[in-house]
Amino acid sequence: MEATPKDPYRVSAYVYDLFVSSANSGLKRRRLDMAPARPEMQVLDVGCGTGSDLGLYAREGCRVHGVDVSPTMLRIARKRLGEDADLRLCSAVDLPHENDSLDLVLASYTLH
Repeated sequence: MEATPKDPYRVSAYVYDLFVSSANSGLKRRRLDMAPARPEMQVLDVGCGTGSDLGLYAREGCRVHGVDVSPTMLRIARKRLGEDADLRLCSAVDLPHENDSLDLVLASYTLH
């Protein structure tokens, strides 16, 4: 029987927005300038964490999708984004989305 890996963000997820999300609020505004939201736009955030970036697009009427390896982060994102958000527990290696089904893909804070 394979052991379930521990969630490395099980503790830090609850304070993540205080330190990371709020510190990068200027970058978030800049991102919206560079990739403006349009209603019904399909937006995927790879490594969506608590869903704070997706929340910006959801408020503008976009359909939001997120993937993350942390169940704890996804629980927080679900509370923030609601049941309409397509949130999935998976890695960026094998994304569960069809080719050409998305208008914008974000990967902030994941490649370091």
